[in-house]
Amino acid sequence: MQLPFISEGRTPEFWSLLGLLIIAVSLFATKHFELSFWYVAIGIACAFYGFGLYLFKLPNRSVYRGPSK
Repeated sequence: MQLPFISEGRTPEFWSLLGLLIIAVSLFATKHFELSFWYVAIGIACAFYGFGLYLFKLPNRSVYRGPSK
């Protein structure tokens, strides 16, 4: 069995979505405020890490500008 591989270009999206997923699950599933607070904090940290990766990789990104004339 092979594990799925996340390409290098998709790591910011992975971390951002993972953070949002952790936030949503923690707010939905937990009843204790203290535990929910820590899960939300971890989710926010993951989301900011993904956004930081996106900003770090932004200058080196190639942009498709359409067919050349």
